[in-house]
Amino acid sequence: MARVIPGNAPLELLGYGTVVNSGPGTVYYGDDQYVSATSNDGQLTAGQTTAISGAMWFVSDAAGAEVGIISSPTLVGVTGGSSQSATSVGAVVPSEVKRKMWLPTGMLDGASAAGDAFDESSPRLNGAQTATPVSGTAYAVGNMVVPAGRTVDSITFMSAGSGASGITGYFFALVKQSDLTVLAKSADSSAAWAANTPRTLLMTTPWTATQDTAVYAVFVMVASSMPSLSGYASHIQSINRTPVFGGTSSSGLTNAASLPSPIAAPVQAAAGLPYANINSKTSAPAADVSEGLDTTVVIGTVSATKTVLVKPVQFPITVRGVSLVLDNTAVATSDTDFWTVDVGRIPSLSSTFGSIMATKTTQVTGGVAFLTNQAWTFDAVTFTAVNQTLVKDDILAIRFTKTGAPTNLQGMVASVRWQVA
Repeated sequence: MARVIPGNAPLELLGYGTVVNSGPGTVYYGDDQYVSATSNDGQLTAGQTTAISGAMWFVSDAAGAEVGIISSPTLVGVTGGSSQSATSVGAVVPSEVKRKMWLPTGMLDGASAAGDAFDESSPRLNGAQTATPVSGTAYAVGNMVVPAGRTVDSITFMSAGSGASGITGYFFALVKQSDLTVLAKSADSSAAWAANTPRTLLMTTPWTATQDTAVYAVFVMVASSMPSLSGYASHIQSINRTPVFGGTSSSGLTNAASLPSPIAAPVQAAAGLPYANINSKTSAPAADVSEGLDTTVVIGTVSATKTVLVKPVQFPITVRGVSLVLDNTAVATSDTDFWTVDVGRIPSLSSTFGSIMATKTTQVTGGVAFLTNQAWTFDAVTFTAVNQTLVKDDILAIRFTKTGAPTNLQGMVASVRWQVA
C-alpha cells in the first residue's frame, strides 16, 4: 500500500484495476496533480474503492490514509510527496523501485546521524567478491546517480574479512563522473576499522545536485595493512568501457587535502569492485520523481505591456526553465523597440507582480531576437535562486513589457518547467 501523508504533495498511482482506501482517513482523488480537498473528482472514505485506469492523484485529510490496487492489479509506478515504501497488493513492483526500497538505512558516524542511502554501486546481494585497495591510492567506484535536488551528506564503504591496521588516516570523497572533479569530501579519520564493518564518513560540506549527476564514491587510506573491502565480481574489460565503472585513480595521496581535482581517470585492474552507498539526511525530494513536469499555456498575441497568469500553485514548486515560441512571427533585436520578459509571481493574498526570478529581452545589448517558430528559452539566463520557489496559493506569472514599438508577439505559447519543491 502507498501512504498518503497529510500536508505532503499529492501522491500519484499509475496502473490499472481497483483502488482501495485502507484508511484511517479520507482521500480525495483526481486526474492531475492539482487535486485537493476542495477541488477533486471524488473521495474515498476508509474501505471504499474506485476504478483506476492510468494515472490518479491522491491527497488526504488530517488523519492520513493508505491506498493500493487490489483487483486485477497492474502497478506501473508510485510518485509524489508520500512514502517511498509504496506497493500494491498483488502487483508486481518495478525492479528499480524494489531495489531502492531495500537500500541501507540508519548510517551512523559516531553519534551523528549521517542519513539513509539513496543509491549504491551495486545491490548488496552481488557482494560476492572483495577488493583490496593500495595505501595512498584513490579507489573510485561508480554506477550511482545523485538526482537533481538531492544532497549527499555522507558516503559508506564496507570492510570484508580483513580490517585495517597501522592506520595513518583515511577519507572518502564524491567525484563527478563526467569530468572527475571533486564535489565533496570528508575530513581525515584515523579511527580503527575492524573486519566486516560498514564505515560512514560525513562530507565536510554536503553537496546538492542541481541536475541529475553521475558520481563516483572514492576511498583513500594510508595504512601499513589495508582492509579488504566488500565488493562484487566484475569483468575487467566490461568495467573499463567508457564510462569506467570504477578502479584505481590518483596515487601518492597522504590526506584529504592531497586529493587533486580532477582526479586521475579510474582504471580497473582486478576482478572485484568495492561496494559503496551514498547517503542523505533529508528525505527524497520530489526531484526524484517529478523531473520535467511542465505547464504550457497558449497566451495568444501580446501587443502591449501585460502580465499573464501561468499557474496557480497548490503546493510548493521550484521553476527550472521557461520557453516561449511565436506563431510564424519573428521579432528583431533593437535597443529602441524591444520587449522585456520577466518571470515572477503574484504572492498569495496579493495582486502585485514581483519576486522576479529571471529576465530576458529582445534588446541588441544583452538580448536575443525571436525567430520564427523557434523556442526562445531562458536556458542561458541566470535565475535568482531565492525567487525560484513558489508556495501554496502563489501564482506563477510572466510579465511582458513593451518599450517603443516592437513587433507584436504573435500567437505566443509559453511552457514552464518545474518540480515539486
